[in-house]
Amino acid sequence: MKKSALALLVVVACAPQDPALDFEGGDVAAWESRAERVEIVRDDWGIPHIYAPTDADAVFGMV
Repeated sequence: MKKSALALLVVVACAPQDPALDFEGGDVAAWESRAERVEIVRDDWGIPHIYAPTDADAVFGMV
């Protein structure tokens, strides 16, 4: 049982990564342009207030 669990662990650890996780260099400009539209201001208690033109941009600022 332990050998089969170890073998499964080795197979999973050596499995190729998901191609969607690969970082594309062309996406940097898109991320930077979206980040420029978001403003994050922290108040006296450290609570962030996120200002953005769209809800999607505000969620991007939270992440």
